[in-house]
Amino acid sequence: MRRCSECNKRIFLSSPIPGLCTSCYQRQQEEEARRVLEEQQREEERKRLEEEKRKREGEEAFQRLVSAFAELGSSESLIGPDAYRRRATQLEAFVSDFHAFLERPDAASFIKINEDRSFLDYAYVIGFGPIKYERLSREDVKLNFQEILDKKTAMAEEYRRIADNSDQFLSFLSALPAANVSICDDPGETCRTPGVPPQSSNITKRTPISKAGDFVVIDVETTGLRPDTDEIIELAAIRFYGFEPDSIFHTYVKPRNGIKQAAQAVNGITWDMVKDAPYFEQISASFNEFIGDKLSIVAHNVPFDYRFLTAVGVARPLIAMKRNFYDTLDLARREYSVLNSFKLPDLCHAILKISVDNMHTASADALATGLIYKEICKRRRGI
Repeated sequence: MRRCSECNKRIFLSSPIPGLCTSCYQRQQEEEARRVLEEQQREEERKRLEEEKRKREGEEAFQRLVSAFAELGSSESLIGPDAYRRRATQLEAFVSDFHAFLERPDAASFIKINEDRSFLDYAYVIGFGPIKYERLSREDVKLNFQEILDKKTAMAEEYRRIADNSDQFLSFLSALPAANVSICDDPGETCRTPGVPPQSSNITKRTPISKAGDFVVIDVETTGLRPDTDEIIELAAIRFYGFEPDSIFHTYVKPRNGIKQAAQAVNGITWDMVKDAPYFEQISASFNEFIGDKLSIVAHNVPFDYRFLTAVGVARPLIAMKRNFYDTLDLARREYSVLNSFKLPDLCHAILKISVDNMHTASADALATGLIYKEICKRRRGI
């Protein structure tokens, strides 16, 4: 009698598989059924986990886009060309990631819509606001995010232009011929009496180009806001001829009463930067010679610079007869009335399309003021 190849028992009843008893055959069938069932369960679990992963990745991808959209919507915190380049790169990455998200066949399932705020052909997408529907057919429509992506692309291009313009601005500033700053060892006493600021002139269509285009921009950085007690710690002047910068006078100035922490926070000038600089009286004659008594004076907030300079003895050149004073703060308010801010850094961004890290240095402020004045004159006179 034959024996089972599995259990070695005698085979009394034959099974469908030769050489196996019916018991071993039945056990093998049960094990195979269990194996198939376990394989099916594992496959179902794998698919479930993949589906959960797909949904989680889709939801996270969309949430990252929502967060990036909110973070990349403003340039208020950006200062300097490097910051603008980084933001441009972030904007470009946002556009690329959004395109990749929209290519997902399940993208629509992750987009959250507030039905209560949707209207007509627009859906209110949470995190993005109203997005227009694009009708593909009579029954099929989709959300069109292209307008948002186009705006972010244009913003990235604009930020790269600002970064490039800022680099050019700084390169131009560093290349300006520097005037000699003569230091007088015994300048004598100085009367600290701030003068009364002159009436600033306006630029009109009747203003002669030759008269408007030759000027000296002045800018001071100080230890505070009171010219009778606070002191100048940095001084810059730039001569322009035909609206083009010609040369720069720049020096730090040593104060007698130190530098306040509040002033240092604004202009970034520390005691180490001025401790070996000359006192103002020692360079006032050299500064007087540079600005002369014929060219117009341009400044951003003329009264501030005028009061400080006259308080430390720069009086004769500033009060020269027939000398015009042009205040870019006043002129910008007239010419760019729609702007929300007329601070110099904000005007630099709005008018010159530049952003400079050290915008509160006298030399950078002076050059920027002169270029803003030029742009205002171009708008007024069509230069």
